[in-house]
Amino acid sequence: MPALSRKKLLTGVILAFVLFFAILLLVPFIARLLQLGKEPTYWFSRFSFWAGLAVLLAYVVKVEKQPFLLWKESRQNIWFYLLSFIAIIVTIYIGSIMIAIILKVMHLSSTSKRFLQVLEIFRHDIPLMLFTCITAGATEEFVFRGYMMPRLQLLFNNPFITIGVSSFLFAILHIGYGTVNQVIGPLFIGCVFAIHYYKFRNIRVLMFCHFFWDLQAMLINLAYYKHP
Repeated sequence: MPALSRKKLLTGVILAFVLFFAILLLVPFIARLLQLGKEPTYWFSRFSFWAGLAVLLAYVVKVEKQPFLLWKESRQNIWFYLLSFIAIIVTIYIGSIMIAIILKVMHLSSTSKRFLQVLEIFRHDIPLMLFTCITAGATEEFVFRGYMMPRLQLLFNNPFITIGVSSFLFAILHIGYGTVNQVIGPLFIGCVFAIHYYKFRNIRVLMFCHFFWDLQAMLINLAYYKHP
């Protein structure tokens, strides 16, 4: 396979981020034009992320003419998946608690009004909650780890930049929730996932961890923020 030019690499990384960020900006606007309710709007936004992934795949096939995942997926045994899952989730739990404590000491709000609105939607639409967690786990890991990281590594040949830039862009994608915690939290989680992917080259375990983390977070928050 021919080596990718720096221009194609950079274009692909920019395209991946712009596609997903544009979805966040355009979906609410389109939903208002179509006069969609809150739940249909959220369904529409989740399907839009899959459409964005399809557009990126088309770019890979037509322009890059390379595999979507440049890093060959490593084959691992069941113990790798089990231990990786435990290590990743425990690390994220500890980090999230520390971040929450620091934000509380600094008197920075960690509760997003938009997140609470989303919780109320999920309270009445469990299939949408499950589909949201599946969508996040699959599309975001494919794009921000599987697609971006190998190309950033080819561009900069520096693991710190690769991990840092992919995690930063992943965090920026969550800025719409409107709180510091909703950016710092994903930044930390993105770094944990990125380090694991850089070391082990296995996207499947990250997709499951991402899905599990989002799902348990939704369930815990649904129980904590009880419907008035």
